[in-house]
Amino acid sequence: MKQEPRYTIEVTDHRSKAGFRVELYADYYLETARNFRVFVDGKPAKKTPVASKTKVLDLIRRWLVAH
Repeated sequence: MKQEPRYTIEVTDHRSKAGFRVELYADYYLETARNFRVFVDGKPAKKTPVASKTKVLDLIRRWLVAH
């Protein structure tokens, strides 16, 4: 049985149609219940494989400001 993501965030540039999808999976074996396993476009995140919602949203906000 495949686990469903707890949260999904999708970012799309409507001009270029480029974008990405971030999925957060709850993992009760992590050191704190507030951390999630992070997947980007269906693959485990390379730079931040485990993060809180706050950290993920901060990284997305920084990416949006830079682009």
